[in-house]
Amino acid sequence: MTDSPITELDGAVLYGNGRLTIDLGALVANWKKLGKIAKTENKNNEAAAVVKANAYGLGIEEVVPALSNAGCETFFVATIREGMRVRKKNKTARIYVLNGFHPSIWATYKKSKLTPVLCTPQDIEAFLELPGKKNEAALHIDTGMNRLGLSAAELSVLVNDEAKMSAFKPVLIMSHFACADDPAHRLNKKQIAAFAMATLKFPDAKRSLANSAGIFLGPNAHYDLVRCGVAMYGGEAVNDVPNPMKPVVKLETRILQLRYVKKGETVGYGATGKAKRDSIIATCGTGYADGYNRSASGAGVVMRKQKGTTGANGMIGNYLVPMMGRVSMDLCAFDVTEVPERILKKVQWIEMLNKHILVDDVARSAGTIGYEVLTHARVPANDGGLALGQVGRTNQRWLLSKEAAQVQRISTPPNRYAFERVIL
Repeated sequence: MTDSPITELDGAVLYGNGRLTIDLGALVANWKKLGKIAKTENKNNEAAAVVKANAYGLGIEEVVPALSNAGCETFFVATIREGMRVRKKNKTARIYVLNGFHPSIWATYKKSKLTPVLCTPQDIEAFLELPGKKNEAALHIDTGMNRLGLSAAELSVLVNDEAKMSAFKPVLIMSHFACADDPAHRLNKKQIAAFAMATLKFPDAKRSLANSAGIFLGPNAHYDLVRCGVAMYGGEAVNDVPNPMKPVVKLETRILQLRYVKKGETVGYGATGKAKRDSIIATCGTGYADGYNRSASGAGVVMRKQKGTTGANGMIGNYLVPMMGRVSMDLCAFDVTEVPERILKKVQWIEMLNKHILVDDVARSAGTIGYEVLTHARVPANDGGLALGQVGRTNQRWLLSKEAAQVQRISTPPNRYAFERVIL
């Protein structure tokens, strides 16, 4: 056992049968593009970055420094632990914690300089009882999603309580769109109007309503701060329109075996993938245990939302290769019959995500959304505190080595990665 970050030999990654390449340059470009849109009418509008779910599965420890170096000064996370990880990578940024306020560990908020987002009257009561006079918090107001935030009735009680309004000075008022991915949905205008009314009582607080999709609704939705999420990671924020964002991820799976299958023979569990001709099948080392959706199988699943939607595809060079049969635990199969033999003899990887096969293309094949495809690339660490990856420098790319990980013990392990990760 060695702790040296050996990651490549003769061009082939030694550990793991999948490889996830993350283009931080594209991610930063997407963040800047969203920020530019938000500044159309308000030059002072700020573009914050949402890095919850381990930066949508791509890694807080890599994403936050890239965005920070590009000028991002505000981050949103779901949990305190995520906030602590962000703080380690940026000592000065404002970090908002979205999901729940926990006053019993207020010392942790203070130590890591985390700003809680209060969602209930009880949250506000508990916040006002905290020791100290310079405590800061944000306030989430529900404007129609009925998920988190003060209801209209609860907000009315608050703003008519002079004592509380005198003591409670939130630094940010926020809400969240329910249907911004459908620009024509009537709830969008209702939420914009409700938010405008709700924020009148908090003239000194910044205002934030727009998520990624909300940014594309126009200046009326932008207010003072927009929250860049899925679009920053290359996903489709708005339905049924061309995606203007750059792809950020490339996913590759290693070819383990090429097999010749006769017409009429079947591939995989349930015998659901039937060869319509004599075929060449590539069996690859990625499955649902690695976070790849089983419902993206080539056949034998029932979760597709759109009629006529087939299973996912892969690519070898410029050749599209369809998924064959079911995705299993750690294997999948592709029909590579159309790929010239001279290429098949040399190729080691099939691309499952790239600039032609986008996150949302796979999502449509799987009957789900791009958010799920992205975040499935992360598997929570459950190995007794062993990190699954140690960073090693190879050809100006950052790789994670499983062997190195086996000897790297850390006190608060990051999420476990099922794939070797290459950070551009």
